[in-house]
Amino acid sequence: MENAVIVMLAVMLACILIRVPIAFCIGIATLAAGIISARVPFVIIPQRMFTAIDSFPPMAVPFFILAGVVMNEAGITDRLFKFSLTLVGRLRGGLAHVSIVASMIFAGMSGSALAEAGGLGLVQIKAMRERGYDVPFAAALSASAATLGPIIPPSIPMVVYGAIAGVSTGRLFMGGIIPGLLLGLSLMVMVWLYARKRNYPVEGKPSATEFLRSFKNASLALLTPLIILGGIGTGIFTPTEAAAVAATYSLVLAITVYRTIRFTDLSRILTETVRTSSMIMFIIAVANAFSWVVTLVQAPAMLLRAIEGWHIVPVLLMVNVVFLIAGCCMESLAILVVATPIFLPVMMRLGVDPVHFGVFMVLNLMIGLLTPPVGLSVFVVSRIANEPAARIFSAVGPFLIPFFIVLLVITFYPPAVLFIPNLIYNR
Repeated sequence: MENAVIVMLAVMLACILIRVPIAFCIGIATLAAGIISARVPFVIIPQRMFTAIDSFPPMAVPFFILAGVVMNEAGITDRLFKFSLTLVGRLRGGLAHVSIVASMIFAGMSGSALAEAGGLGLVQIKAMRERGYDVPFAAALSASAATLGPIIPPSIPMVVYGAIAGVSTGRLFMGGIIPGLLLGLSLMVMVWLYARKRNYPVEGKPSATEFLRSFKNASLALLTPLIILGGIGTGIFTPTEAAAVAATYSLVLAITVYRTIRFTDLSRILTETVRTSSMIMFIIAVANAFSWVVTLVQAPAMLLRAIEGWHIVPVLLMVNVVFLIAGCCMESLAILVVATPIFLPVMMRLGVDPVHFGVFMVLNLMIGLLTPPVGLSVFVVSRIANEPAARIFSAVGPFLIPFFIVLLVITFYPPAVLFIPNLIYNR
């Protein structure tokens, strides 16, 4: 069995080094482990792949992606930014605070960090550049705030984790609320410190008319996170049904109310949605086969034997360090797929709730979007800001401090994650 695990990891690493697409890396490693162990009936592998996507929870993925694409295409990000400006623009460094608040609101609609970085980032960086903000700072802040997307529900990575781990997506969504709010507030504290040091401008207090106008323009879009979270929390619909409602609602807003999307645009929007969804669904399918083979070759049992006798605190620290290092080298969904079947049984054996583990793992993966050399969120805003990625990576450094603080809090204080899920689902 140990030989099968070693071969599986070696084959996966070799495929990654020669830049084979990550889903195929996982699939090839799965086949290699099956061949070495000689206990895998290969006909089961495609069956496991099909079973993974022939279920209700993963169906939420294409709907959330569609909602995010439509929100960006419809110019809703601009409405949210202007509304946020009336809320916190009066603070020192107002536009920077606006970027965080707008990202927190948009996070309740899209569930994708890269969609948030590409949509809101365009508005945020342009506005801060015009007001004299340092461009690397503006880009670093936009990239950092965009990672709130998969933490504050809805969250595409949490849907993927739930499908792999067999965990309630609704509980995962509710578990992300407090960590997301803590992270948003922590980023605002960091911005306040920057604004005082650099004397960034204050945007002024809006009049009542300006506030009401901006609220009116954004009000229908602001209903989206309320519909999603309210519907899931009250049991009116499941997370998958919430995704379908969000996608339908965003299309109705964009086509019939705001009229910023025409029917002729739907082909391009749906094509983009299908392309992204197909990639994620294929990863989920391969992940299910990989998880089955990992269990078959007893990789979690080997890890348990290696850490036998350890206290839970060093184990949690070790797991976080592994995820943080992996985030520097691999794409977040790939880490999710590889790590979940190996680490989840170990965490559950140690008494860690799978919802708690899923949320702090997703936060780890979001830090990986900000760290070199992968840092996809940084590369997205680098293209928008027309700034070298190296300068933005350097500017991101201080913003990692709030991430690490919140990560430690939610890792070692489970109620920060589990309070709301337990309150809602155990009533």
